[in-house]
Amino acid sequence: MEYSQQQLSVIESQGNLVVNAIAGSGKTSTLIGYAARRKSGRILYLAFNKSVKQEAVEKFREHGLRNVTVETAHSLALQHMRGHSLNIYNGTYQAFDAKRFLGFKLKDAIEDMRFGRHVLQLVSKFCNSTANAVSEVDYLSGLQGEDRAFAAKHQDRLILNARQFLGMMDKGEIEMIHDFYLKKYQLSQPDLSAYDCILFDEGQDASPVMLDVFLRQSATKVIVGDEHQQIYGWRHAVNALKNSGFNRKYLETSFRFDRHIGELAKSILATKNILEEIRVPQIIGKGTPSEDKTRATLGRSNSAILVDAIEKLIDTEAIKSVYFEGHFNSYTYADEGGSVYDVLNLYMGNRKLIRNPMIKAFQDFVELEEYVEKTNDASLKGIMNVVKKYGKELPGIIKTIKDRHLEHEDKDKAEMIYSTVHKAKGMEYGEVSLLGDFLGEKKLLELLPRQDVDLDTDKVLEDINVLYVAVTRAKNKLIIPDILVPEAFDAGRGKSIEIIKTQEEEPEYDDEELFFDFRAGPEPKIAHAESKAYSVKAVREKHKHAYKGWSVDEDKALQKMHRAGKKVKELAEYFGRTKGAIRSRLKKLELID
Repeated sequence: MEYSQQQLSVIESQGNLVVNAIAGSGKTSTLIGYAARRKSGRILYLAFNKSVKQEAVEKFREHGLRNVTVETAHSLALQHMRGHSLNIYNGTYQAFDAKRFLGFKLKDAIEDMRFGRHVLQLVSKFCNSTANAVSEVDYLSGLQGEDRAFAAKHQDRLILNARQFLGMMDKGEIEMIHDFYLKKYQLSQPDLSAYDCILFDEGQDASPVMLDVFLRQSATKVIVGDEHQQIYGWRHAVNALKNSGFNRKYLETSFRFDRHIGELAKSILATKNILEEIRVPQIIGKGTPSEDKTRATLGRSNSAILVDAIEKLIDTEAIKSVYFEGHFNSYTYADEGGSVYDVLNLYMGNRKLIRNPMIKAFQDFVELEEYVEKTNDASLKGIMNVVKKYGKELPGIIKTIKDRHLEHEDKDKAEMIYSTVHKAKGMEYGEVSLLGDFLGEKKLLELLPRQDVDLDTDKVLEDINVLYVAVTRAKNKLIIPDILVPEAFDAGRGKSIEIIKTQEEEPEYDDEELFFDFRAGPEPKIAHAESKAYSVKAVREKHKHAYKGWSVDEDKALQKMHRAGKKVKELAEYFGRTKGAIRSRLKKLELID
């Protein structure tokens, strides 16, 4: 196998290492080369999930590398717990389950479901943290607005009930979730000294508990991933590549796509500089046209995917067959339970037909809407929007989709493959079309001037990553709405990119309470791109310094003003930067946590 100079630099390196590898840069082949140079050593490769594990086992075996053991974090934990009676729950516990198991009762169904949701979220946050006790978890820090106030009000009770829930899993009174036995594994402080080297893949979305296990080992440690593909922060994942003090190497040549898609991907990542200073990777696209004829449509949300599939398959009959990554049924369920049928039956007043106990707990659709508004359950909100759009026609629509849905073995025969970006992670397709429900530069610049909100920088940066991951799934051609293309990108270059004018029916990026803490006060006014007060051009001019680095004198002035008690808003106005950029610099200077 012929390797590039960057790949050889990784393969021949010694000691602990971080490898930042852009999409399509030959990460797997590089790791195979790394293992081949160390055939006498015992190597553990930690894969992100079961499917990646299976693929890796085959590839290492093909190259005769019997010295490599491939595991996932959970498979390692299960091996450690052999001999124990494990009753594992393969589903997702819902707020109603917490109420049923723990027996709490607040004011009404809305309050009960809100409280139950918080109990489960606290359980999840503990299981995914390095804390030794539930009380050590800083649960409120991840919440915003009314949701934070509700959790703060019930904090003591939340901690008590979360402990009870964990205890019930530990005693076998209820089935344990996968994250629970992984947490038990981490708390046992396992010894992996049987291995000389441990390769930690997808380090940008590392499980904090497995990262803790990994860092405790005496073996040579290699973290591999792409820090700009971090898209699982909402699952408590952490970016192990970003803050590691290990020796750092880069793989910045992609063999998946050409230079034009590479330049677009690079310009999308560069928009992060509006919020904080980053090192934008080179992203050199050296892919050549392939024979891959697969066509995929990618969206940010399940609801946007469903609506587009209905339009293309049923309304306009533009396609005849489809395949949904992760199975079609997953697109008709909210993350925390409740199918489109249950929500539809509540909407239509057919309470007797509702199967899901959580949905059935609400008296009517209005009460469910109030719950969604108070909890910001985005996936359930998406299901509700689909129900309101299609109403009683939905059962027939879903049946038609299922009739035209191909099985996995015929996936490459489908006229269109549909997927959210999270389900398409690690995939690649010949042609990729993007829906308009991503966060692009234009939308970000519209949101920045809003005075009624506080920007959650980390979450917005992750949403920019989602768009980057979507763009880099394309091998031959990318079809992208104009609203997602950064202004600085030269749209006239390359046949591999088709920029389409946004249609009125194009799904919009839904920013409502996803990344912002709405202050109490009048209804927020949303600035649009055509607004004279906050045009894209005007906002770019206002925040032009956000793209520049900080000088030594500016850093000194920032530190002095911060210590004098100046607020973030005042600092942003003084330096001509966004509030997110100010917070980012204060963190970098270790003036705030």
